Amino acid sequence: AESTVIRQAPVSNLFHPTRVGNDRGKQTNMGDIRARIRSAMASHYVYLPAIALILVFAISAIHMTDRWMDVDHYWNNINDLLDGKMPYSDYVFEYPPFSLIVFLIPRLFSIDLNSFHYSFAIFSSLAYLAISYMILDMVKENRKMLLLTAAILMMMPLFDVYFIVTRNDTFAILFVVASLWLHRRGNVKMVYVMVAIATMIKIYPVLLMIGYLAYDIAKREYRSAFTSLMIFSVACLVIELPFLITDPTSAFNYLTYHSERPIQIESVASTFMYIAYFLGLTSLNYDSSSGSENIVGWLPDLIRPCISFVMLFALMLLMIWIIKRFRETTGWKDVDKTRIICLIMPAITLTFIVFNPVYSAQYMIWVLCLMPLVMWSLRDERDQISAYFITIVFGLTSLIASANYSGMDFLLPKFIILEGVKNICTIAMLVFIIRLMKKEFDDKDVCVSTERTYKTVPTVR
Repeated sequence: AESTVIRQAPVSNLFHPTRVGNDRGKQTNMGDIRARIRSAMASHYVYLPAIALILVFAISAIHMTDRWMDVDHYWNNINDLLDGKMPYSDYVFEYPPFSLIVFLIPRLFSIDLNSFHYSFAIFSSLAYLAISYMILDMVKENRKMLLLTAAILMMMPLFDVYFIVTRNDTFAILFVVASLWLHRRGNVKMVYVMVAIATMIKIYPVLLMIGYLAYDIAKREYRSAFTSLMIFSVACLVIELPFLITDPTSAFNYLTYHSERPIQIESVASTFMYIAYFLGLTSLNYDSSSGSENIVGWLPDLIRPCISFVMLFALMLLMIWIIKRFRETTGWKDVDKTRIICLIMPAITLTFIVFNPVYSAQYMIWVLCLMPLVMWSLRDERDQISAYFITIVFGLTSLIASANYSGMDFLLPKFIILEGVKNICTIAMLVFIIRLMKKEFDDKDVCVSTERTYKTVPTVR
């Protein structure tokens, strides 16, 4: 009987009859390891250390190149305040008041400009980690979506290495994402406080209130819309109050500062100015002011006052279209409100960018942070994958354009082509988002789940 067992055993087990059992144990152990890996990959916490390591790399890259950009400017701003000067009235301060809090916190841990560089970079990195945590927490229900979102969040510091850790936009985005995260958790009142704080760091998050108000107006919940607007307004007023008391004539100087900025060389409008220049329709010169490089000439100076009105008109049309289509689509009556708002906000952001005379590279942070939530909002897996790839293309074109920005002649074909490709990609992304919104609104056959919305599928018997 023993010889029969040995004869039937594999050659490798002739002298180790127990090896078969060991192999089965190893297979079981490998299965357990794979299951643990899959379980770890399904947790959003596992990606945060990887994002932290990439941020360390980003700070090291900035250290080696010594490109701290606006951080030096922030140092001067906060030191003027600590010297007893009042922003807006005693010195030019182009940001809303809550930016001073953002600058003050790293200043408390600094003894000189060099230490302030790293304090601000670490503070910004912590803000980006908080952004990543909240976004990953919102999309964690779907493992594939979690992987795609984590990939975008890990690539963002590589796409926009300087701006994530050296610009105060990161903190404004932190509060915008926090508003969506709190909205998802049902803490509605704090949502509008978060948007107000974001607006008091950078001005343009005020436009994102359109996303919250459009839903309530579309459902004819006017009292809810009014309450939301009042909470937002009171929170902004509380932050602005010290400056209104000390000098009400200069309290809103940051609004006029940005309203008078010329057309930036990176903006979408500048691409059309370059085309007119090469066709011999206008002359172009450069002006370095308001913290950016700008184009001037008779044609840019002529259309500059009109661009802001065109932007406001485009945003108004977008809001009217959203409200109209939402009311026509009865199937969306009870669909998760957070998902709809996550779909609307990138459309507002991209509309603001496309029709804005200013287009700085830090705007890429806004788009890349909101796009994972667009993917999460969609119900068609093919649309989710398409959104992922167009996000990567947008990040790459923005990276290449910004990498060639410094030290290049702005009338060289290479610069104009790179910026043109980036701007075309931005327009294409706006069209893509609106097309997705239209598709979602057109699909009236919707059933509601507590976790996710799906198309209804007829039962086959």
